[in-house]
Amino acid sequence: MTTWAPDEVDRTAANTLRFLAADMVQRANSGHPGMPMGMAPAAWTLFSRHRRHDPADATWADRDRFVLSAGHGAAVLYSPLHVFGYDLPMEQLQRFRQFGSTTPGHPEFGHTDGVETTTGHLGFGRLTGLWDDNHITIDGPVAQSSRDNQLARSAAAGWRTASVADGEEMAATKRAAGWNHPDFTVPAEVATRARELAHARAAAHRDWKDAFDQWPAAHPDDASTWHRTRSRQLPADLAESTGTHTGQAAVTRDDSTGATIHFGIREFEMAALMRQPVIYVLTHDSVALGQDGPTHQPVEHVEALRQIPGVTVLRPADDVETVAAGHTALANTDGPTVLVLTRHNVTSLGAASSTFITAPGSRVVRETAHPDVQILASGSSVAIALDAAERMASTGVCTQVVSVPWREKDVEFHEASARLTVSVEAGVTGGWAAFAGLRVGVDEFGASGKAADVLAHFGPTADAEATTITAALGEQKGK
Repeated sequence: MTTWAPDEVDRTAANTLRFLAADMVQRANSGHPGMPMGMAPAAWTLFSRHRRHDPADATWADRDRFVLSAGHGAAVLYSPLHVFGYDLPMEQLQRFRQFGSTTPGHPEFGHTDGVETTTGHLGFGRLTGLWDDNHITIDGPVAQSSRDNQLARSAAAGWRTASVADGEEMAATKRAAGWNHPDFTVPAEVATRARELAHARAAAHRDWKDAFDQWPAAHPDDASTWHRTRSRQLPADLAESTGTHTGQAAVTRDDSTGATIHFGIREFEMAALMRQPVIYVLTHDSVALGQDGPTHQPVEHVEALRQIPGVTVLRPADDVETVAAGHTALANTDGPTVLVLTRHNVTSLGAASSTFITAPGSRVVRETAHPDVQILASGSSVAIALDAAERMASTGVCTQVVSVPWREKDVEFHEASARLTVSVEAGVTGGWAAFAGLRVGVDEFGASGKAADVLAHFGPTADAEATTITAALGEQKGK
């Protein structure tokens, strides 16, 4: 292991990052100065001596990713990005947290050169974490809510740990640190040191590129897969526990070369905000899950996901539609796609084009020439709607059933000539108000019990739907 002893320029550089951060917060009169000032020596050390990066190309594939999990400390990231020559000029530091700037209050992927992810980390095969143990939170002293021994906690999880007292001599003010420069100053010796270090890292990038350019000839299949993944033509990872295992090796703590990443539950908003082509597979789609109870019956989730800008929510009704949904998800490279599947058996509804979800987003699965009723349903609710239609047919009610896997895509399916348009989905119904005059669903949390009993209690059964719809038609006729 190589050792490194900081010199006077390094100490000045750490203070440069520290007080650039302080100046940003002070100028904006908004933000969090504590963490950026406390972690400035660590930030300088990482960027100057340890991190593999090239400021001239922030997207270099073999770079080390610097992930600022504590997004409120954004200034500690912006200051080294500026000093090392990323596309983040001083005027943007001076506009920290201002509308239209490239220095938002929390780092945003795709918005600022050199920012790897929006606020929270995504998890990597190899990861070095830095904990700023400054004994304070936004809610007050740490001790009032937690007395965890962070080193012991991390060690118990298998991390190698070390404690660095104070990071460096901590100065409470510029005067105490002997900092006599005007606001937003990068001393000449620091700028020179940063340029020299950036130049050395650019040379490493060139060496890597020379080797990379020769790699496809020796490994054409691997190179093809790499380029397809890089260009978003191939998904990089899928979860295994939901039954979507691809057969590819997984990334582990000891081997990061796999193609599948098991990363648990994530925030859909982050992928949407960063326009990432992530595919989420959800399998707990309704109260029909039964005995696991309301914690596993996401009556609100599908509708909530539909309200997130940039998220494509697909709820296929059978095997054929699931294949079509998969094609649609793979083709969506501008944002995340959510595949809402089910854990119980459904009936196959027959052949359909693999592109019908893309245009128009729905298909008629039960046709009739002059419908009295049009039922719009999605996912596992479609089969129940078809059963309800059969029951109503015995009483002379003509019903058309439309499977709507992508509700937001199809703006025409609700314009049928039927006397009554009804939505059927085993979840909250508010989002269907723009499409249906009568909405059948579950506007409360579920309960634990056998699937048939739970469905019967909450109403989304064929018998209950037929009864509700027939009554609504009767009310219309009586008006």
